[in-house]
Amino acid sequence: MNIFELEKVVIIIVSLAMAYAEFRQAVLLKGSWIKVGLGFMGLYWAAYYAYALYRDYYNIRLPIHQVFVRSGILLTVTLVAIGAFRTLDLLRRKK
Repeated sequence: MNIFELEKVVIIIVSLAMAYAEFRQAVLLKGSWIKVGLGFMGLYWAAYYAYALYRDYYNIRLPIHQVFVRSGILLTVTLVAIGAFRTLDLLRRKK
């Protein structure tokens, strides 16, 4: 296993940990849709990188995979940005 494959394994583990933490927070926060969305994005990244390892192992080349990476990045960053703006709004209200 080379360093790039090892990095993918670490991404899978961290993504699963992220999914667990986000879903748990969604339960504690009584269904925060942002937390649910981020939980699903953790599962998305874990599945994508598991597929990427499989693809590398069997030498499968599909050019369409870039669409999945870019859309995943866009969704993840969008959810994080919305969460950040909601936090800013809550902090502004506390003043």
